[in-house]
Amino acid sequence: ERLNMLYRDRVEFAMGHGVSVHAEPSSTNPTKANRISTTFLPTQEVQTTEAAGNGDQDRPNLRGLAKAGLFDMKVLADLAVPDKCNTLVAGLTHFVNDYDRWISEQREQIGRELNGYAMAAADTTTQCQRIRDRLRESIEVLRDNPDALNAFRFTNQAMAAQRIRAQYALARRQGNDVTPEAFNKPKTGRGGHSSWPLCSWLFRPSPILPTPNVPTPRRR
Repeated sequence: ERLNMLYRDRVEFAMGHGVSVHAEPSSTNPTKANRISTTFLPTQEVQTTEAAGNGDQDRPNLRGLAKAGLFDMKVLADLAVPDKCNTLVAGLTHFVNDYDRWISEQREQIGRELNGYAMAAADTTTQCQRIRDRLRESIEVLRDNPDALNAFRFTNQAMAAQRIRAQYALARRQGNDVTPEAFNKPKTGRGGHSSWPLCSWLFRPSPILPTPNVPTPRRR
């Protein structure tokens, strides 16, 4: 039921038997196709996952966080030190609070824009609330546990280096004469060279924030 809700605007126009089917949806109405044809080598454009906060359609708070660099791995690593930890915690808390507001907005749509999916929508937003709680606990771990803060800094440093090397390798495969240093700089436009996609913040367990199971004085 959740998948039916998530992909309710995706239409299966035809099904091939012994051959594949390719459909060209209408640009004005995705539930209608302008053309349907058979093919033995179907293709599909896979949408990219980009860092949030750089598009006009993004939430204002996300744009503010992106402008402050809170999605950039290098910035996060730089803030993950004791004398800057309060700034890091404040930024991450601001992100989670906006996520909480987004969840409330989605719950308000149940029974209106999401007619027929009340149970799936309620289950999904409940799952989002559990992720929100886990993120808040993880931020507490960062604030209270120096080892977790060090691990957070190392993770972001390592992932930034990996991301830059991956983009450099891709550019070389495409025949571009570039060096790794070309990607070791802030990138203007949509997403930085070392920026986290928003979905990475919301995975369970998050690869960015520490697990709240790390012992703290309150949990011993």
